[in-house]
Amino acid sequence: MRLRLPIALLCTLLLALAPFADNSPRAEVRLPQLGEPADRVLSPRDEARVGRHLLIHARRTLDIDRDPQLTFYVDSLGQRLAAQTDSRPMDGYTFFVIHENRINALAAPGGYIGMYTGLISEAGNETQLAGVLAHEIAHVSQRHIARAIADQQQAAPASLAQIVAGILIGTVNPQAGQAAIVTGIGRQAQRQIDFTRSIEREADQIGIRILADAGFDPEGMAEFFEILMRQEMGAIDAAPEYLRTHPLSANRLAESRDRARELSREGQRRDSLDFQLMRARLLSARASDPGVLFNRWSEQGVQDDAYRESGRQYGLALLDLARDRPGPAADRIARVRGQHRDNLYLLLAAADAARAMGDPESAQDYFRQAADLHPSAWPVPLAHAEMLREQDEPARAAGILTRFTRENRNAPADVWHALGRAQEEAGNSVASREALAESYVRQHRYDHAARQLELGLDTAEPGSNAEHRLRARLNDVRSQQRGRLAEDPLTDGLQGNFQIDQGPQRVLPDLDRPAPIPGTTATTRN
Repeated sequence: MRLRLPIALLCTLLLALAPFADNSPRAEVRLPQLGEPADRVLSPRDEARVGRHLLIHARRTLDIDRDPQLTFYVDSLGQRLAAQTDSRPMDGYTFFVIHENRINALAAPGGYIGMYTGLISEAGNETQLAGVLAHEIAHVSQRHIARAIADQQQAAPASLAQIVAGILIGTVNPQAGQAAIVTGIGRQAQRQIDFTRSIEREADQIGIRILADAGFDPEGMAEFFEILMRQEMGAIDAAPEYLRTHPLSANRLAESRDRARELSREGQRRDSLDFQLMRARLLSARASDPGVLFNRWSEQGVQDDAYRESGRQYGLALLDLARDRPGPAADRIARVRGQHRDNLYLLLAAADAARAMGDPESAQDYFRQAADLHPSAWPVPLAHAEMLREQDEPARAAGILTRFTRENRNAPADVWHALGRAQEEAGNSVASREALAESYVRQHRYDHAARQLELGLDTAEPGSNAEHRLRARLNDVRSQQRGRLAEDPLTDGLQGNFQIDQGPQRVLPDLDRPAPIPGTTATTRN
């Protein structure tokens, strides 16, 4: 399958790098219809394939944040917003966090949306962060990339593999992405600029509606953009990267505020305890000198806003744990829990403090409370199992994780991988291979999944239920793998048959290395 679109244009559309003027007309809010040109040039199935491969490469080349609690929070917020959309990608929406200090975000075809940690730490309240997520969700729900391809059908041909290459140029090396855009715009520059104006305004309008429908104050999106514009101070070199990739104008900002005021209602949510806790968690984890940050937060004094004050105390408790002071940490967490006893992240922090004080019984009580109150929160079994493995009880850890996967069919790859590790340590080799295979299936890495199942068959007792189960699953995985190879022209390029000048690379571990579990023990990022 060949598509008529220059790589530079895709970078332009994916990352919204093209500039726009102030005098473009208000975009009409519309939903793309199946059978229209956008669907003919890049179908929803094609978008899903591109997005899957982008995520595979992102795991290998970008610093994907592995903190289960932060990832769970961002995904939960994103799913709440995405539930308000009128259309969904084939694989649903996938939200992930990129551990970098850039103030930026990206939305890829197929519903894959990434938030940079710099953007999360810069947001002042939850509705501001939700505003950025809603804007990116709107780009996906309106299939802006497919519509842009249809708009540029007269451009030079490019394969789907080249599309992924173009995406990666922009996400891994923004300078290279900019260069591609500059060289690729050519004669159709004005048409591209006009189209970008339209889709950015459309994403604003639909994103604001998504915010309001999800119960958030719709002014959050404009608020965050205004904060970044103030930071810019008129110097383009100093502009936050999000403004360079999503350029704003005074007219567009005014339109966003007008639309938000139309949708504002009494009682809409502006902030949450979860946001302030996760923001403090992120800042404490990124602190180069925990003592300096501890002193700065201590000197701030009690905050007028209750959520911010709880976040400050929680952050100080995490810094206490990092400085091997579990007693003061436990006291701080207990005080905050006096007002928010059922909060997921405070229960997990209390468990961490109990572990650090050598009190596993209390830690287990906190884990049980968290599991009862938040049965679908996968950071709970991950942290509980990690503690049991540290206590040399891998069989109990495997039991915790097995129950969770049975009750939550959509358990993420990290949970299945942790189950594989626990089963291996418990001496259950076949069960370990099964779990690791499920982890790889959820990453769309069917070759790795098949290999794990083959290794399990090598050790399974002939004629046993385990052998029949493994063989059936292997046939299913191979069928999925053949289907992807048959329909997917991306495969050769993604095996390394094309080269991209992306600058220095960070090659990160796959999930078959242990993921760090934030808590009482120091971990080193790869």
